[in-house]
Amino acid sequence: MKILIKIGVLLLMIALLFAAFVLPKFVQRTEPPMPEQDLAAALAAVEIDGESDLVEEEAEVTGSTESPLRHEADFSAFFEALDEEDFVASSDELVRLSSEHDTETIDLLTAEMEDAVNAMGIEEPEVAPTVVAETPSSPETEEAPFTAAPLPAEPASPSTVTSPAVAPNEVVAFFSLVQSGDFETAGDELKRLSLTADPATLSSMKAALSNAQAKEQALLASQKELKNSQEEMARLQKESVSQIQESVKQLAEVTKAAKRATAEASRLKGTLAATTEAEDAEMPEPKKSVKLPKTKSVAFGFDSTFLNEASKELLSKDVISALKDENRLTVQLRGHADAAGASDYNGILARARCEIVKDFLLEKGIDSERISMVSFGETQAAATGGAPEELRRVDVIFRPQ
Repeated sequence: MKILIKIGVLLLMIALLFAAFVLPKFVQRTEPPMPEQDLAAALAAVEIDGESDLVEEEAEVTGSTESPLRHEADFSAFFEALDEEDFVASSDELVRLSSEHDTETIDLLTAEMEDAVNAMGIEEPEVAPTVVAETPSSPETEEAPFTAAPLPAEPASPSTVTSPAVAPNEVVAFFSLVQSGDFETAGDELKRLSLTADPATLSSMKAALSNAQAKEQALLASQKELKNSQEEMARLQKESVSQIQESVKQLAEVTKAAKRATAEASRLKGTLAATTEAEDAEMPEPKKSVKLPKTKSVAFGFDSTFLNEASKELLSKDVISALKDENRLTVQLRGHADAAGASDYNGILARARCEIVKDFLLEKGIDSERISMVSFGETQAAATGGAPEELRRVDVIFRPQ
């Protein structure tokens, strides 16, 4: 905003300089000159031509002494704008340079701008010199000086009649409207002044209005973008807060669930421990493995079921004592016979021998449930090929209960 104020003040200065030095050149006579003024106008035209030569010579001398600042790259844009008579661009450059250079340098640049404004103008129409007619003299008459009567002035053509110039206060009022931001009123004023303003002034006014509108639009766009950014940031912040709150809520629920699970696990662990202790208390001690005694064989005579004393002693010492010492032992009685005689008879004989051994064990106090019997008859003799006396026997085999 400060830059816009500086630009407006500078444009106002340019307009005042323009009104003071340039506008008077555009004021022309709207009435045709009087006849007695034609000779003076001719002489004035000659004098103006001479003066124009002097002005050109002075311009050449002045041009030869150019500002040393032109050779510095930092001021190239400023002088290019001055050479092109683009005073709006040169004013912008002067404002930019004022923050980077000292006051003396800025004064020199301001003087260059004033010179450029003073040098800007429109060529005045040339006045035709007065023509003096010559009359041939006769030999009879004496030559006498002839004074030509002034020619009647030609009526001014429409192209030579200029519109009245714009008043400086109107230009100042226009720039005030631009500076205040009232672009609609400034546009209407520009349309009205375009009928009377010269091209240079009109171009400067249009450029000032266009630049001010562009900067105002850029400022509004920036403000809108800033507002949108703020709204977007507020929305994102609100969403972030909502997400954080939701995450905290979920975390709290998970924490509660974890606590419940931990409590349930502790309860189950206690219950399991109590159950295990109860089961351990109720469960009997594991049984030791039963050591099985070796198989004992009770011999019999040929075609006999008689249990002799040696066989009874064997049963009492090795079988009955073992069964009484270990209640978890059982016995299986396997009866055998030799191959002599019929096989059916041999099977019955082997069975009878098992019954004799069983009855002896029962008499000695062994429970019948711990005794089982199997009769093989003569099948073992056929399978093993042993001697007949070895096959006439009953094998007592120990087994765990």
